[in-house]
Amino acid sequence: MNINTSPDAVGRTSANITPGYMSGFGNSFETEALAGALPIGRNSPQRCAYGLYAEQLSGSPFTAPRGTNERSWLYRIRPSVKHSGRFAKVDAGLWRSAPCHEYDLPIGQLRWDPTPIPTGEVTFLQGVQTMTTAGDVNTQAGMAAHVYLITKSMVDQHFYNADAEMLFVLQQGELRLVTEFGRIDAEPGEIVVIPRGVKFRVEIPSGPGARLSLRKLQRRVHIAGARPDRRQLPCQCPRFSDAGCGL
Repeated sequence: MNINTSPDAVGRTSANITPGYMSGFGNSFETEALAGALPIGRNSPQRCAYGLYAEQLSGSPFTAPRGTNERSWLYRIRPSVKHSGRFAKVDAGLWRSAPCHEYDLPIGQLRWDPTPIPTGEVTFLQGVQTMTTAGDVNTQAGMAAHVYLITKSMVDQHFYNADAEMLFVLQQGELRLVTEFGRIDAEPGEIVVIPRGVKFRVEIPSGPGARLSLRKLQRRVHIAGARPDRRQLPCQCPRFSDAGCGL
């Protein structure tokens, strides 16, 4: 179990670990924003502390071996069912999912110039531009690569990807992802992984920026090759808001 300090403390240490984050990619964590919020010895008690609602967000199949069995439990101020009826359809813009057959592509190498940052107000939802897709979203196999350009933070808006995990590779400007699990602050040279089905909003604390986003449709993001220093791959500590959004 790892319980760390408040994510409001964001100063970096000499080990490049941010206080307020839990270190260790792929570890199992238990952490709470209020003391005593987590149940002891069970995941879903009949009554949770503070009147919270216990919900399992994701988990391994029940046939998975004990050593690979994983799950995500959240204890919410409001249950997820309260989100129903509050979603609105938006223009997909230049978002695309595989398979995408809008254009007949030539056989050969392709390249493109850097996409200029827009001059108007563009949020994450509006600024995504799909560059390439592969596989089929319906079979959960493949990927999609996007460039997204942001000049405005999302306010009272939230998004989740029901198709795939999202890998953010920061190129220009800082990025803040406010998720159901807590807040993530990142800067160029860092990557962020948002699991499939996790609701979040995207903010830009230091002004406009350009980034690369990759959607991986097959299984979950993992680290291949040599074993990395997992302490350099932190997980966020919890935060909560009692505003109407429920995140």
